[in-house]
Amino acid sequence: MDEAIKVKPDYAGRSLRHDRFCREHPELCQAEDGGLLAFLRQVCAEAASELPLLFDPDSPFTLVAPSPDALQTCVRALSGETVVLPRSGRDRVEGLTDSAFGEPDLLGWVYQYWNAEEKDRVFEAAARGAKIEGTDIIPATCIYTEDYMVRFLVENSLGALWAAIHPDSKLPERWQYFVPEPSPRAPLSRPAGEGSTG
Repeated sequence: MDEAIKVKPDYAGRSLRHDRFCREHPELCQAEDGGLLAFLRQVCAEAASELPLLFDPDSPFTLVAPSPDALQTCVRALSGETVVLPRSGRDRVEGLTDSAFGEPDLLGWVYQYWNAEEKDRVFEAAARGAKIEGTDIIPATCIYTEDYMVRFLVENSLGALWAAIHPDSKLPERWQYFVPEPSPRAPLSRPAGEGSTG
């Protein structure tokens, strides 16, 4: 798949596909953003055939576009450059490396922070006494759970059940987060001299 976002010096500081787009549609690339927004709209329209909910070109969210500076800064950061935020002139953002896109929890964190505003709204309402129900349940519960937490929960719920059913199994020895049940204790007996009076 040809790169649509990652800019390279070989393509005049554009991505391969953006460079091709500008050659095919020079009239659209005269804008201040060098045709970046028009190009990204085309890419999203193509991607919408497979992921319409995420890339829907008719979504109301696409009516508002970022400023050319903000859009170009974001694309440069996604391409791995360390960038200075346009408004501040001093705040630096480390660019993402190729390895960041291979991290197994990348989409989980993106999803959680994509919903952060909505989650905060629901929790603020709950703090004022509102009940969380209906469509508010989704942002309140869609919190990314890191791998080690998932493993802890599975090993100590289903894993504990497996260990109880198969006490001779060696499988629990390989579980990093498993907390075995303590050995069953002998029934407690009353100390001598205590008990019912007869």
